[in-house]
Amino acid sequence: MEKTRLTAGVRYEFTKYDYTNNTDSLTFGTRYLRPDSGDDTFNNVSPKLGLVQELTSDTSAFINYARGSRAPQTTDLYRIQQRGATGGAADSEKMDSIEVGVRKVGEGLQYELALYHMKKKDYFFTDSNQINVPDGKTKHTGIELGMFYPFNSQFDIAANLTFAKHEYDFDRASSDIEKGDYLVTAPKQMANVRLGWNFTSKSRAELEWEHMGEYYINDGNTAKYDGHNVFNLHTRHQVNTQFSVYGKVHNLFNTEYAERADYNGFSNQYRYFVGEKRYLSVGASYSF
Repeated sequence: MEKTRLTAGVRYEFTKYDYTNNTDSLTFGTRYLRPDSGDDTFNNVSPKLGLVQELTSDTSAFINYARGSRAPQTTDLYRIQQRGATGGAADSEKMDSIEVGVRKVGEGLQYELALYHMKKKDYFFTDSNQINVPDGKTKHTGIELGMFYPFNSQFDIAANLTFAKHEYDFDRASSDIEKGDYLVTAPKQMANVRLGWNFTSKSRAELEWEHMGEYYINDGNTAKYDGHNVFNLHTRHQVNTQFSVYGKVHNLFNTEYAERADYNGFSNQYRYFVGEKRYLSVGASYSF
């Protein structure tokens, strides 16, 4: 049993809002609604359970179950807002997740590999038609890998990779959502890979690759952003124990890309928030 560790916990959260409406409940015609005055209370219980099994001196397997709960925000409940076709106010958002994986630490290759499945309900969001949906359901299944490997004293590589499916788990005709559709702006693949070079005992450079996979930008999954690949170069030199200088070239190859892309149904336009062009930044740090 010395190689097995069990952890358990539970969190209880009570939230109460005392809201007073100092204007008409219905404003701006029938499109926007200001709720009536009243009290709203939310009780959330969030348990978690974990098991870790040591396989070798530096490798262990784990399995975790957890429920996350969050009372709705005041902006979800009380701001002037558009209601979905079913109406109704937001409820506490809950997510149940289970994760299974293995990790290795210590010398040489270090890694953590995890598979997960999550289900979320009472998900409050604004759809592509700018209508608030208070009772959405989603499910998420994926695999994540984080690793670090030193080739020798000079060169090393580190990476974080994720492959996942983020899907709606309900139907809503007014939002063009069908069960099994992918969530808006939820890529299937994401990666960050860094190749490091310690070219002196006090100097280091890293070439970083940021990969964003394709994702849908409207609820009906009829339009998508193709994703992008951006490279950055980082350098750092430790002048002495207290003083260091560093620099970064962002977007090394001056790639055209979007930080985020989506669709605004209110204006009937696709929007692309343009990523920054190549630039150089330098700095220094001093510790006392």
